[in-house]
Amino acid sequence: MTSTTHKTGACVSRWWQGAAALLGLLMLLSSCGGGGVGEGGTGSFASGPISGFGSVHVGGIRFDDSRIASVAVEDEPTSVPRSALRPGMVVAIEAGEIRTDAAGVRRATAQRIVLAGSLRGPVTDVQWPTKQLRVLGLPVRFNAATVFDDRLREQIRESGRILDQVVEVWGYVDRSGVVPQFVATHMASAVGASTYKARGFVREVDDELVRLGDQWFDFSGVSGLPAVGDFVWLRVQPGSGDPAWQVQAWATIDRSDFTEGHRLKIEGTVTALADERHFRVDGIPIVAEQAVAGLAEGRYVEVEGTWQAGALRATEIDLKTDDELEERLSEWEGTVSEVDTVLRRFTLTTDGGQSVAVRYDDATVFDGGSAANLTPGARLEVNGVLRDGVLLAREIEFDD
Repeated sequence: MTSTTHKTGACVSRWWQGAAALLGLLMLLSSCGGGGVGEGGTGSFASGPISGFGSVHVGGIRFDDSRIASVAVEDEPTSVPRSALRPGMVVAIEAGEIRTDAAGVRRATAQRIVLAGSLRGPVTDVQWPTKQLRVLGLPVRFNAATVFDDRLREQIRESGRILDQVVEVWGYVDRSGVVPQFVATHMASAVGASTYKARGFVREVDDELVRLGDQWFDFSGVSGLPAVGDFVWLRVQPGSGDPAWQVQAWATIDRSDFTEGHRLKIEGTVTALADERHFRVDGIPIVAEQAVAGLAEGRYVEVEGTWQAGALRATEIDLKTDDELEERLSEWEGTVSEVDTVLRRFTLTTDGGQSVAVRYDDATVFDGGSAANLTPGARLEVNGVLRDGVLLAREIEFDD
């Protein structure tokens, strides 16, 4: 299966029902697992996994977050510093107008950032050979591009075990198999979390029990029930789970209220498919001008267009393969420290407080300098691929 780009024509959405206590925060932005960006008009919106730092990179746009003091969490009253953001975490960003600079880079100034689209709970099974585990009993798949936080990575290296550990996972839901899987883009330790979270597609409803994946959830303590096929978010009581996790709040993910006429770009998985012109990406309604070959529920896509009459009228649709997602380019801007010329490694720290270990080799392309100029304090932009928390540099560009 290869990447396919289709040209067509316009724009995007918003969301939830139920979970009244959460709506105040959630309605600040919109989205929680795929996402979009708007260009033109008075502002823009983006949601998706973070692909780089220096500014926050989402959906091919660099969002200047220097005016952001803290980052909200979609379903919690607390916030985190922007330095807590990491690659692979899913965020929703409300920003100003997107502009293209002289180098062809698309940029905007972030006004709000919300951490979104996660799964949180204990690891109930791990199968390292097939890169699979379960969180809250739900199947999770990881790959070479999945970013593990330092605490989990060290634990895995020392013991190879994270069973029963409470973790938080950001990513997207893949519905292409018999049982939908959550595909992890970032996984972090969440020891001490007061609530758990789940998201996915409803496969079965039996009285007050609802099945996501192959795990049951008890809805007896909340109002209403989702329907089979709904894409839902759940807040779950820790300590339950045998045989079903106790649901504290829930919502159907169904987004449909962006600003009329805004230019947007979204990425995520196809969560509903009516035909090859009408479908949803993480709950966002899409209308393509012409049929798109290869569309299927669970397929990862990038869509660009304009929001008109309650749907994204798509001008461009790009279908992505798993291999392409694993090879997603990660771009960082920052200052050099801790240079090791023997191992050909250094640390790059952004103005926002994120740090990454960078490794270069004979294939790395240098622009505006050479390996000899990699000295503490040098300002760089590094493009490469993240593997096991290390940025494998393909290109290193020195700031003038």
